[in-house]
Amino acid sequence: MQDPKQIYFLGSNISHAISNYIHNDAASSIGYTNWRLEAIDTTDLNEFARTKLHGPEFAGAVITMPHKLGIIPFLDGVDEIVELVGACNNIYPVYEVDASGLKKRRLIGTNTDWVGVRDCLLRLDDEFRTRTNNTTNNETKTGFIVGAGGACRAAIYALTRHLNVSKIYIINRDVDEVQTLVNDISARYHKAHPSVPIPELIHLQTPERARNLIDKPYYGIGTVPDYPPATDAEITARDTLNALLERSDGKKGVFLDMCYKPRETRNLLAAKQRGWVTGEGVDVVSFQLKEQWRLWAGEEASRRIPLERMVRRAREIVDGHV
Repeated sequence: MQDPKQIYFLGSNISHAISNYIHNDAASSIGYTNWRLEAIDTTDLNEFARTKLHGPEFAGAVITMPHKLGIIPFLDGVDEIVELVGACNNIYPVYEVDASGLKKRRLIGTNTDWVGVRDCLLRLDDEFRTRTNNTTNNETKTGFIVGAGGACRAAIYALTRHLNVSKIYIINRDVDEVQTLVNDISARYHKAHPSVPIPELIHLQTPERARNLIDKPYYGIGTVPDYPPATDAEITARDTLNALLERSDGKKGVFLDMCYKPRETRNLLAAKQRGWVTGEGVDVVSFQLKEQWRLWAGEEASRRIPLERMVRRAREIVDGHV
């Protein structure tokens, strides 16, 4: 009988999340019947670290809000991605032999959200080329992101490090939040070794400016909840997004909304109605499954996960078919 392996899903108010179910489905799909996920809905990281993190069955963890920063001091290290993104959403164990010949386990933090973003956008690229008989090639592109919070940082990493984007427009209601983002990204990328080019982040604050952009963005990513705008600042941000999506030159691009409650958000619908190729946030979760399982169980396990089946399953979960 195989030793039991435990994956944890750590966060607060997570009862709606896809991760509650999708990892058990992934384990079953490759015959890993001894692997199970346990959801830990808590605000107490000390209790999680004491009772779960260092247990013999620990095989990995998915970390969500509000613990993507708080979990880091409990780990043995983090990789370059966490250093640049500023958030940890995945923990995996590595095993090393020390000088005395003893096998030791170290817990390492990384971030796989960017993988889901990248692979969703690459699939949308393919759809864009098919639909328009056009090619995006490898030329430098411009992007935009709606929101300036934690998810925005993973989107910036995907765009700049893997999709050849050097300039990103930020649409956000709060000027101070955008400035904090700009300062944080600049500091993190500046400290990286080897050095990493610092992306140009520009706060796009008005519909007029959006309409008059010379370098029209091709990639768009939404990172905010699907709430109707209520304040003047929120209404201006919505109108700025709509102005950017309308594009007087007639050229469109691809838009991915990382929010998946509901599956078709207001921003996603706005992009779709204006002719953009769109992708749902639910796919960001399923498109990072293979990378998460590669870290936890190795290349062979990752390779065997049936991605298209998991994409369909994640959508079913969001629709309430658990």
